Amino acid sequence: RLRYAQLLYNNRRHEDALASLAALESDPLIAADYRINATVNRAAFLAELGRGAEALAAIDRALAAFGSPSDAYRIEGSGRQFAWIRACALHLLGRADESAAAMAVVDASPERISS
Repeated sequence: RLRYAQLLYNNRRHEDALASLAALESDPLIAADYRINATVNRAAFLAELGRGAEALAAIDRALAAFGSPSDAYRIEGSGRQFAWIRACALHLLGRADESAAAMAVVDASPERISS
């Protein structure tokens, strides 16, 4: 369903993609980590579409569900991804100082290259 939403988005069916992700987010039969991933993807799409307030609400919701950096359940690079989307959303909202602070997290994160 995540890939399907990406295909919809890539084919400029933005509202269909967002609806597909929203349905996935609210499906109690889907594992929590996949629901959070759907929220992160929806936040990124919203930011790309210039819908800063919605993007910020979504990424903050995903971050709250994901947990703090000290939680045992962590995915490498997730903090950087959350910060990037938050920075984009804040920039869209004209909140430059907060956007810059979020980007500082991105800039401070070591970049990893997969082999």
